[in-house]
Parts: sequence; C-alpha cells; structure tokens
Amino acid sequence: MAIIDVLFVLDLCSNFLFGYVVFNRATATVEIVSRPDLIVKRYLRNWFPLELLSLGPIATLAHGGPLWVQWLELLKILRLQRLLRVQARERQRANESNSAPRRSMVADKMYGILKLLALFLVYSHICGCVYWFIGRIQDTSNSRPSWLANELEGDACDLNSHHYVASLYWAMTTALTIGYGDVVPSTTLERIFVCAMMLTSSVLYASIFGQVTTLVHSIDHIQMRYRMHLQQYNEFSQTYKLPVALRSRIYSLIHYKWQLTRGFETESVMNTLPSGLRRDVQLFLLSSCMSTFPLFVGTPANFVAAVVEMFRADLVGSCEFVFTADEPGKHLFVIHTGLVEVITVEGISVGKLGRKQYFGEIAILVDVRRTSSVRTLSRCHFYKLAKTDFDEVLEAYPELKVRVYVYICISHLHM
Repeated sequence: MAIIDVLFVLDLCSNFLFGYVVFNRATATVEIVSRPDLIVKRYLRNWFPLELLSLGPIATLAHGGPLWVQWLELLKILRLQRLLRVQARERQRANESNSAPRRSMVADKMYGILKLLALFLVYSHICGCVYWFIGRIQDTSNSRPSWLANELEGDACDLNSHHYVASLYWAMTTALTIGYGDVVPSTTLERIFVCAMMLTSSVLYASIFGQVTTLVHSIDHIQMRYRMHLQQYNEFSQTYKLPVALRSRIYSLIHYKWQLTRGFETESVMNTLPSGLRRDVQLFLLSSCMSTFPLFVGTPANFVAAVVEMFRADLVGSCEFVFTADEPGKHLFVIHTGLVEVITVEGISVGKLGRKQYFGEIAILVDVRRTSSVRTLSRCHFYKLAKTDFDEVLEAYPELKVRVYVYICISHLHM
C-alpha cells in the first residue's frame, strides 16, 4: 500500500473523532457538536461512502489482475472531492473573516494567478494519469498497440517516472491546444478519452487563462492609473509653460502621494466610513499628540473626539515651506511622518520637529500672523486643523472658552 493510501486511511478514521459546527436557527448561534454518536451518524450518512470508495480497497490487488479489476483503480479519482471541500472551506472562511487582508493588492493578484496555474497543473496531472492508465490496462493482444507501447518501443527505459513525464507532456500539450503530434492515441478507447478531454480542456483553458489575462491586466491597471494621473499634471505644466524646477517639485510630490496612497483619496475613503468609525480612526492616528497637547489635557472625551474628527490630511514635498513668517495663520499642523525645521524672521533655524509633534497651534486660537516660518526637511504627511472648524466645535462647548483664553495668555508669556 502506498504512503498516500495510508494517509487517506488515517484521514478517514480521524473523521470519526472530530466534531463539527452547526448553526442553531432557533437561538441564532453557532454550536459545536462533540457527541461521538452524532459525529459517527453524520459522517456515515454524508461523506463516508464516497471516501471509502476513493480508497479503492480492491485496487491494491488490481495490478496484474483481470481487465475489469484493473478499472477499479479509477476509483481513486474520487479523492479529488477532498481537495474541493478544502477549497470550499477556505473560501467560506475568507468570506466570513472580519480581519483585514494580509497581502497587498498586487500580491493578492499574483496569488490568484498562481492558484489558477496550479489548478491547470492538477487538471493536466489527472488527465495524464488517466491516459497512462488507459494505455497500461489495454490488452496487448490487440491488433493496435496502445500509445504507451508505441512510446516505449525501442526504448529500454521502463521506469514509472518516464511514463509519467510522457503522459503529463501529452496532457499539457493537448490541454493547451498545442499538440505536437509526437504522442498520439492509437486505439479506439484512447481516442474516445482524448475527445472527452479536448471538450473539457477547451472550457477549462478559456476559463483559467481568461482569468489570468484579467488578473495580469488588473496589475498593469495600477500603473496605468499612476501614468494617467501624472499625465494630467504634465499637460498642465506644458499648457502654462512652468519652469523645469517647478515641474520637478510637482512631480516629486505626485510620486510621494502615489507611494503613500496608491492613488486613492484619503478624504474620500474617510467620508465613506460612519462618523463613529471615522472618529475612532482619527483618534488612533492622533492619540499621541492629543494626549500631550496642553490645551486638550483634562478636557471631556467628547470634545477631543469632535476636534479630532475635523483634522484633514495634507502632503508636502521636501524643502517646501509649510507657511512663512508674517502670513495669516489658519491651521494647526500635526506631523504624521517627516521632519520640519522652524526658521525665525531673520532666517535662523531654531529647532526641528518630527513625528507626532505639532506646530502652529496659536493660529486656531486667535487671529494673528505667523511669527516664524516652517520648512520641511523631508517629504511630510501632516494632519491639519482649520481655525474655522475648531471655532465650530468650541461653540458647542462654551465652558471651555475660558480654558482657551488661559492657554493663550500662558503661550504669550513664554513667547
């Protein structure tokens, strides 16, 4: 008995030991059944007869036996139902899972292509094995020798590996509609099988490789979106005859934005989320800053959540001014990624700020001009809060206005 037969026997026996899951419609809950009698009854009623036949108990004794006994070896094809059941469970588990995809979109497409190619290899393997089986069991006294006899004629090699490679080669060339003609059916039985295989292969070939073409095109579609997006700015630059240096800054920002977002608009995605979920996402992104911001320390959680919901994402390229001294202040900035430097009116760099730090907070409290400039030292991803949005939230919490005025006085004392 082969190793694979032993594994199938062990698997068949293990099915009498493991419980199963059922959905209770009365209570709308999922229950695990572990009673041995129920497990045995369910397995005997469902999959046991088919899996018992797939073991082919007589097939082990079929080698060298009568022709009708050798045909029983084909019962092993029924083992494929195990593969189909595993695939169905995997698909069901993926549909019911609440977790986020672990692979990127490109990796997911590549995984899909590999699965389709593996499916084609399995199909070719099965057809090749059946073709070899037909060639082996045919009566040698037949006036027409089988394809296997013709293949081995004048060849001293009689190894099963040689037979398998030849049959797999024939199956793949036939399924791919190539058909070199060096391995051909010669008996009536072989030709009947080849006719059936060509019919199924035409459908499977169109289905599998049609999906592969779609997947490959979808991978290229990602780059196509980037090129189309870049082409818009390229036409804009050519239309208004922008200088090369300015174009370079635009293209650098577009490339950074694409690397960060892959073409999707952050605000569009956030706006599709319910307000509660959107607020939780914003709180996660800005929690470290909100916990250290003196203005928000000790304030009600609802107030902090309402303020956080007003933040908007902003991307700035390297060596760009976020704002300059003496311009009206309108936003508070929180650094998500990147590094900036603070420059005085005299042009002296007085400090650097990095991830999870903030600047420009006075602008959302009072109408004043900027007292210094801020320039990026790398490509930066900010979250910014407009003064108008903050004032809107503050109107709903009038008791916190005094706290804001105290914070303004303390800030001016330290300036």
